[in-house]
Amino acid sequence: MQAWTKDARQAEKAEQQAKAWDLWLDCLSEHDVADAIDVPRTTVQSWLDEQRKSADFVRAPESRQHFDVWNFAPARDDSAGSTSYFGVMPPHLRSERPRYRPRR
Repeated sequence: MQAWTKDARQAEKAEQQAKAWDLWLDCLSEHDVADAIDVPRTTVQSWLDEQRKSADFVRAPESRQHFDVWNFAPARDDSAGSTSYFGVMPPHLRSERPRYRPRR
């Protein structure tokens, strides 16, 4: 009997923790989450702290695109060979600079 209630209590706690996490992700405050699931705020705070410290929270989702989604051919500097700094644009994508014309 004790084992069954232990399993039931663990399942209930896991369900409450999942509900607390979902509500917090829905931008509810810790106080509002505690009121919604009828658990002390300090308990909710410790649950959320555990969840925020987990590796799943820190790891980026698989669907995230990286910043370098543009595929350009390597840029070549006309004067010195190849350039190697971050963010360099290939010459064919650079716009022409307006030339300076003195006033007459």
